[in-house]
Amino acid sequence: MKRLSVVLTDVTEMSGDNVCIAGVDLASGRTVRLSDRTPTRRMLAGHGGLRPGDVVDVKFDPMRRPEAPHVEDGRWDHLTLHKARVMPFDELHALLGRRAFRSVEEAFGRHAVMGRNGNHGWKRGTGARSLATLRATDVRATLSRDTLRVEFTDGAGVTWTAAPFQDLAVKTHPASCEACRCQHLPNVAAEFDAGEALLRIGLTREFAPSGGPGGCWLQVTNIIARPREHF
Repeated sequence: MKRLSVVLTDVTEMSGDNVCIAGVDLASGRTVRLSDRTPTRRMLAGHGGLRPGDVVDVKFDPMRRPEAPHVEDGRWDHLTLHKARVMPFDELHALLGRRAFRSVEEAFGRHAVMGRNGNHGWKRGTGARSLATLRATDVRATLSRDTLRVEFTDGAGVTWTAAPFQDLAVKTHPASCEACRCQHLPNVAAEFDAGEALLRIGLTREFAPSGGPGGCWLQVTNIIARPREHF
């Protein structure tokens, strides 16, 4: 395994105790996902918590035959993970902005299916990537059927209304914040709603929602509009 210095761009909620952690290798500019073994919340707690913007040192090897679209997957040694510093917001914004896509379709290709909730899915085994930075406008947090979602418009003029917001810190904050227990959506909106922002977007592992088609579903994993204060 090779030791990398990685700025974390995505720390997202998965099922159960599992967490998805991904970032940009500062030496190569390549996006990497710490997928094997799967990180957990307990592991994060052991490192004092990990958040987007943290720079970590870790030993990592890309998967030899990753399955599209999750080409960022790789093996990592959790015993070597060390949090080195926090990248300033302006530096992170500039780094991601240089690699930002204009539209969702430019990043992931044309979607294959649409769920009953209006979200879009892509076929397993296809695509060049499963994580990307997107330049977006009219970014707005919404709540639909108790699910926190993000509505936004991409540079092609397409408005996306149903992608869930999976940032771990945002999703779990009400457990430790009295204000968020009753005002979660207003607090999320105050922090992340923006006329213009960089979005981190991703595609889930393939699954079929109840009563719907299977696919790798669009999600928003981070919103880089301004430095975080509440979350």
